[in-house]
Amino acid sequence: MAIRSITIETLRGVRGVTLESLPEVVLFGGRNNCGKTTLLEAFLLLAGHYSAKPLFEINRCRLVSSQTMEMMELLFDGKDRDFVSLRGEMETGERRECRYRFQVREHYELPTAMGGAPGLSPTVNEVMALFTGQLPGHPAETRQFAAYPNPSQDDRWVIEQTAWGALPIPHTFVPVAALETVDAEFLREVFKQGEDATLLEALRSVDARIEAVMMDKDRILAKVEGRKRPLPIQVLGSGMLHFITLFSAVACCKGGFVCIDEIGNGLHYSACQVLWNTLLPYAKKYHVQLFITTHRVDVLRSFAETLLALRDAPSAAYINLIRAPETGALEQYRYSPEKLLGALEAGMEVR
Repeated sequence: MAIRSITIETLRGVRGVTLESLPEVVLFGGRNNCGKTTLLEAFLLLAGHYSAKPLFEINRCRLVSSQTMEMMELLFDGKDRDFVSLRGEMETGERRECRYRFQVREHYELPTAMGGAPGLSPTVNEVMALFTGQLPGHPAETRQFAAYPNPSQDDRWVIEQTAWGALPIPHTFVPVAALETVDAEFLREVFKQGEDATLLEALRSVDARIEAVMMDKDRILAKVEGRKRPLPIQVLGSGMLHFITLFSAVACCKGGFVCIDEIGNGLHYSACQVLWNTLLPYAKKYHVQLFITTHRVDVLRSFAETLLALRDAPSAAYINLIRAPETGALEQYRYSPEKLLGALEAGMEVR
């Protein structure tokens, strides 16, 4: 179920941004700290399980393992830190709106079943999540959830959950660090779908010595020409892990979307074309929407060239994000593959 539009009222430092008519593949560019990763996080929040849980997951996407109150505060803007708010519309016509409020509630006693303990302070920090959803042909419904620090376990939060009629959208986030690790469970989906040959073809385009990819329990192995025994995939370098990670993420999100931060990290420029030639048709085949960020001009060029060359290319756009120096507002400039390639060939700076 693709996301067709999203409006971010406030999330971290991003305010009042609307992205409409979102295609099957969206590539974001822009300077450091302009808000690219925050946009990816907004998609995760919108597609979540209608609970407070995604708010904690996006901290982990930035490699923040601690869920202390200080880390939670970083999710909220410095001026209006008390809330996060966004809304969007799916391709089915379903509308979703979520609002997280950071607040302090006094004279509140956490139930023992939720991790409460005798002598708990009467002033308790909490994150409230308010969701409004509207399925086509049905009235809007609102649900409220809450998350509280667990007094019995440091850096742990307890989340109240309530059933919701709308299904969560299959999704995952591939942060920069995850491009050098592979989830064995994710890779199993590639084998279940019979797409291991497609993956092998892509890997062989980078290194022709690879003869096969296989799994031994949770170990991922590669049969390499001239070697008697299969090798752990990690010894082949980050480029191989990069391909396998992205393939595996798409395999596990059929009918949903995948967010990929800095897709070009760890890849030689010559491998970018191979990546797009493999990843784009694979995502289209399984109806997976892609939201991606990059800084690299070779990634942009190969992205545009691949889309123009593919016979059955997915709909796609490149969006360059720029912070207005006077107001700090996030401006967006959209390019079709044709316009992007033309701008690059003219020597324009579009990153």
